[in-house]
Amino acid sequence: MKKQIYVVTSITEDKIFVTHKDSFSEQTNKTHANLEVINPKRYPLFEGSEVYIGLPQKTEALNGILALFFPLISCVCALYASPSISRLISVPLTETFKAVCIIISFLISAAVVLFLSRSTQTIVKLQITSLA
Repeated sequence: MKKQIYVVTSITEDKIFVTHKDSFSEQTNKTHANLEVINPKRYPLFEGSEVYIGLPQKTEALNGILALFFPLISCVCALYASPSISRLISVPLTETFKAVCIIISFLISAAVVLFLSRSTQTIVKLQITSLA
């Protein structure tokens, strides 16, 4: 997958703003939606610098682990909880019912992972990963 290039639009003492290179133009850089990023590696930046941005590596690793193991664990829990669920709703415990429980659990956990991975970008600030 090709990395997206961003252009630094403004730098203050404590804030750095970037915008996507395709939507950047010198005349209208104030009208485009800018992203606030951090520069933990202290790259030498100036307005107009081209950079790559992304989440911190720890956040990326946590997202990957969550995306892999959370649906798996929830499916295993649904398999073991299916006898209790069948008694609770008065449905015979069959292999089909167990499969339905696992599928529903998988869909719910996948939706949770999707929501958390999308909302992480608003909780954790994006950072400049390298210069373009």
